Amino acid sequence: MTGLFLPLSVMAIAARQLEGFSPFLLGLALGVHGLTQALLQLPFGLLSDRFGRRRLIVAGLLVFVLGSFLAVASETMYGLACARALQGAGAISSVMMACATDYLRPAAHAKGMAFIGLGIGSAFILSLPVAPLLTVRWGMDGIFMSAAALGLAAVAFVLLGLPAESDAINRQRLPSLSLKGLKKVFAHPGLRHLNGGIFVLHFILAANFLVLPFLIIDLTALRLGQHWQFYAPLLSLSFVLMLPYLSYAERHQKTRPFFIMAVVLLLLSQLTLAVCFSGLPQSRFAVGSALVSLLVFFFAFNHLEANLPALVGRYSPAGRKGAAMGFLSSAQFLGVFSGSVSMVWVAEWGGAGALFCSTALLAMVWLLMTMSMPTPPLLADFMFKVELSAARNAQWLSRRLARLPGVTEVLIDDKHGAAYLKIDRLSFDSEQLLEFQKK
Repeated sequence: MTGLFLPLSVMAIAARQLEGFSPFLLGLALGVHGLTQALLQLPFGLLSDRFGRRRLIVAGLLVFVLGSFLAVASETMYGLACARALQGAGAISSVMMACATDYLRPAAHAKGMAFIGLGIGSAFILSLPVAPLLTVRWGMDGIFMSAAALGLAAVAFVLLGLPAESDAINRQRLPSLSLKGLKKVFAHPGLRHLNGGIFVLHFILAANFLVLPFLIIDLTALRLGQHWQFYAPLLSLSFVLMLPYLSYAERHQKTRPFFIMAVVLLLLSQLTLAVCFSGLPQSRFAVGSALVSLLVFFFAFNHLEANLPALVGRYSPAGRKGAAMGFLSSAQFLGVFSGSVSMVWVAEWGGAGALFCSTALLAMVWLLMTMSMPTPPLLADFMFKVELSAARNAQWLSRRLARLPGVTEVLIDDKHGAAYLKIDRLSFDSEQLLEFQKK
């Protein structure tokens, strides 16, 4: 993620030296990685269900590294846009999230996603001061060579730190990439709601950062390279405040009301930002109001960013978690791309106030949708090997497993001899399953 973020704060200046520069191509080069990410998250998620998370993560990272090297070799804006598209084609976010939920206990899913979110936020903050330094020293080549080096380092981390697939906990192998199974994931009411939510969340994030850097310069007199001094303390404090909030919701099974409250806070942050940046003169009050508004925004964003992938693990059909994460990540990056493209016109037409009012309206729509969201089920995935025969065929086994306490869904992979269960963590009895396997 640091490699993807590095060009954002310097490309508008450094890319002017490339042949064929135009504002349109600059915008395309900045945002096209989000489009390719959106298009390829689902295929990567599906393939990870069949071929394993580890292999797909490494493959995606190598594609990202190849795109970074292509950017170094590019001398035109068209070449740079193609290179950025190839960087985005290493679309492994869905695989990473599915991998995390494979290894973590279900009760720890939201916390795990929170720490992944902290890593992404830290990558963004780190990119702000580092990118100008690299550009001054080595130009845009320094940016993309650093991105390639980070990608190769990530490959090493995966190969050395992530256990092989044979040792993985709850590893999954999708029995088939059927259109029927794909439709079941896409049409699931709970998953569809989460996909819409993450689209809105990242639409708002992208729209906010179209104008926030320039507004902060006007409000605080900080230079672009000093923005990290504004963001870093807010992001860190919001994460420290959010963790107890998240832990309490998980521990007391209050995910739904706390989720709704986070959407309310997201809405309030957009309304207060609209007031803060609607022609107010530079003053301590304006700076203080902006700080509080951004703190609320980061708090709400971190909580929602952690909960949305965690809830996918509860809602996803048995054996289809990778596909569900693929839809979620596609919606996420589509939100980034849509927010970046559409809100440019709103900001040019009505300024920052119009932009924040528009995002507040979108947050209000999401809030109304969230109010009708049912309480998320306390479900988890469970997989084990089975031996099938003419008498104990897949249909017979599926009926028997469905009768066990706490089993809500059964999927039998007769080709690979595996059973995928969706279980209620409160009522599932693993001892009865062991007795069943012995018979």
